Amino acid sequence: VDRFVCATLQKFEPEPQRYDVVWLQWVVLHLTDSDFIEVLAKFRQCLKPGGVICVKDNVVLKGGWEVDRTDNSIARTDKQYQALFKKAGLRVVLEKRQTKWPSGVIPVKMFALKPMSRS
Repeated sequence: VDRFVCATLQKFEPEPQRYDVVWLQWVVLHLTDSDFIEVLAKFRQCLKPGGVICVKDNVVLKGGWEVDRTDNSIARTDKQYQALFKKAGLRVVLEKRQTKWPSGVIPVKMFALKPMSRS
């Protein structure tokens, strides 16, 4: 690691083509859909060729999205995540469900995303 940056996701301005991997874990559940799309699009621009954005978060697999008023978070559905990734110009290249996760808790999934081809 050659540097650390302390900034909110909305204010962070990454350098173009600087990163091989961007990892977002239990962060996007606190963003509105429009902020989430904006952040993903911003990070898409900072990836080196072949780079990947990883998102790890709670994903509702049965039923609709959920709001947790204790921490002001949103647990989106898998379908919602897929739509937001697409709106941000990203495609899912790999997705996995967290194993060894307690029952009765919202499942966790990890998505590996790459920019959509410009065709």
